[in-house]
Amino acid sequence: MLGNPTADDRQQGYALVAVLWVIMLLSLIAAAVLSLTRTETNLARNLIESGRAEALADAGVHRAIAALLLRDVAARPRADGSAYHWQFYEDDVLISVQDEAGKIDLNHAPDRLLAGLFKAVGFDPEATNRLVAAVRDYADADDLRRLNGAEDAEYIAADRPSGAKDAPFNSLDELQQVLGISRELFDTIAPALTIYSGQRNLDPRTAPRLALLAMPGATPEQVDAILQARALAAEEASLGGEGPPDMTQPEAVNTAPSRGGIVTIRATAETAGGAKFERLAVVQIGDDPRLPFTIREWRRVWSTEAAEADDGSATE
Repeated sequence: MLGNPTADDRQQGYALVAVLWVIMLLSLIAAAVLSLTRTETNLARNLIESGRAEALADAGVHRAIAALLLRDVAARPRADGSAYHWQFYEDDVLISVQDEAGKIDLNHAPDRLLAGLFKAVGFDPEATNRLVAAVRDYADADDLRRLNGAEDAEYIAADRPSGAKDAPFNSLDELQQVLGISRELFDTIAPALTIYSGQRNLDPRTAPRLALLAMPGATPEQVDAILQARALAAEEASLGGEGPPDMTQPEAVNTAPSRGGIVTIRATAETAGGAKFERLAVVQIGDDPRLPFTIREWRRVWSTEAAEADDGSATE
């Protein structure tokens, strides 16, 4: 027969409950510490991977610059946007070189090239004329409004008190300030534009697809044939690998930029751990051996800018 619990029994019961609560509290603290440690470990690992991807992309840009400075012109990489694959241990880097002479110069190209660009992305003649006029009015020095164009009055009416720039474009990003140029349209046409060539016309040997489509009289079939010929010429190309493309083939015309030329280099790195980083550099190849190259732009490319498709690919 069980008797009533004594005072000692009650004290032991209280002590047991207290011990259980302490154990539970310590278990919760331990679980929180482990979770925090795991989170910090993953964060540190991600930071290391991201840093590795950035370093690889930067190395890819400098690898391309070194190849562009080779004395043998035939050994330099193509500058028509062909993509070169470089594997560094378990990590991959995709490198492309695009000659700015193959793009439409925003400050110097004739109206027909700009009109061809807008038509190539689907605008009808009326909308095309309006956009070309707006681009020209934004950058010209006068206050005279073109037919369907936009000067200060139109910008003020659109709640843009800064008005037209009335000066040449200093960067492609300024094109987004032009009335009628949305961010979506800018992202679409920017890969075909430049402010660096200083030329009225473009070099069709290195032009990207959209720039080729903007040329007067160009048809999609003709442009695709040009790009196919480039792809064939680049199949055996390598960036510092076993050798250059076969220059004996008619379609394998070397498109390396000359000294003094300006190119855009894109290097997209992906580590074995899954981190990605894309670097864009605009580089002028110097004609003075004391200053072999000059970097005009150096920036990271985010995912919204990375949608441009490569014209071809080559594997090292």
